Amino acid sequence: MTKRSSINLTVLATLIVIAATSMFIAGCAAETPVPTVRPQATTYPVTLVCEDCADIGMEINLWSTPSRSGVAGSVPHNTPATVLETSVYQGVLHYKVRARGITGWVSELFIQK
Repeated sequence: MTKRSSINLTVLATLIVIAATSMFIAGCAAETPVPTVRPQATTYPVTLVCEDCADIGMEINLWSTPSRSGVAGSVPHNTPATVLETSVYQGVLHYKVRARGITGWVSELFIQK
């Protein structure tokens, strides 16, 4: 065996050790079992509420985005809805809901679980 091939084998062996070590450190070793992830239901029922709106004859706006750009539609106080997802906008939790065939966003202030 020549000195050059001996160096190449040493480099190759070093790379194998580094790769195996990094896989172990990262938790990616072949013998590590992979946990089973079971998706959970992300939709659930709520009621959209705004007594003040109802008192003055207004409905609750469902917005196109959490930032309240564009009204997707509006619904009356005490309307059942289904939560589809959530988002935090400017520190306030917003819910994407479907109610009376309209899908839009409302602030957590209008959600009753």
